[in-house]
Amino acid sequence: MRYRYQHVRRGANIRHLPLVPVTLHGRTDSVEVLALVDSGAEENVFQEQIADDLQIAVDSGQEVIITGYDGSEGRAWRVMVDMQLGQHTWQSPVVFSSAIGRRGLLGGSGFFAFFTVTFRYRKREMEITRTRR
Repeated sequence: MRYRYQHVRRGANIRHLPLVPVTLHGRTDSVEVLALVDSGAEENVFQEQIADDLQIAVDSGQEVIITGYDGSEGRAWRVMVDMQLGQHTWQSPVVFSSAIGRRGLLGGSGFFAFFTVTFRYRKREMEITRTRR
């Protein structure tokens, strides 16, 4: 699967980010979220509100502390979630926190463990290939 980087305006600047539409599935509903493919993130991280919308009981998961690149910390909960990118589905650990912005993060154990990602920065695109089921 090939994805073009998305143009995101930050003030007067436009940034090109490796964002993909990923779907998180709850018991009865699904939510599509634009998520940053982040090779520096250890786990998949999404807003806690998404778990609420999908009726995922985060308090049944493992409580964890997440740390941002700037050293800031926040409370979060790790639960298993069914996910989908294009036609590919997988179950992965997802960390939900109110300390993250509106975009999610796709990271190591929940995304890169299942896909090979080739970033082509100059072309502003990435190739994502399923490696594990």
